[in-house]
Amino acid sequence: QQLIDPCDKILVLCSCGVQAKWRAMCGQGKVTLREDVLSPTDDMLIPFLNLFLPDMHQVGMLGKYMVAYFDDICSEKDVPSVFDIGIKYNLMKHFEELYFRILDIEKYQPGQVNHIEGISGDEYYTCPSGQALRKAIETFKDYQLENPDWFEKECVVSEEEVFTEASQ
Repeated sequence: QQLIDPCDKILVLCSCGVQAKWRAMCGQGKVTLREDVLSPTDDMLIPFLNLFLPDMHQVGMLGKYMVAYFDDICSEKDVPSVFDIGIKYNLMKHFEELYFRILDIEKYQPGQVNHIEGISGDEYYTCPSGQALRKAIETFKDYQLENPDWFEKECVVSEEEVFTEASQ
């Protein structure tokens, strides 16, 4: 096992899938997503939570973990309760604040407010990568509106269900 430098930061990007997995971990029914079955790495969230949950609640470790969600395609209710002890960043609205937190720099200092040009919620889409991100968010938001049951369709009863669909 690789030891993690205590200075490292860990960003957990939450969605309804993360919330569903957390509820399953808490005994509220098993959740298997199509992506879990098709991915060569299987489900990465549950092993992450099992590995880092004990660490997250130790004194002085709270600053190591950051939690974010894309408000246009999910909401704060998609953040598992285990993360209620920390700050939840609404992306892209709070991206600049998250950026400063990652770097351990205070945005607000006596007599000045630090600002990073081009990464705020009103500016990030002015560069090519920001435009691509904004387009991806808008595309997925449209998909969600057209398919309100999209997440339920991604949940599968068994691995066989996925393989049967793939072979048809």
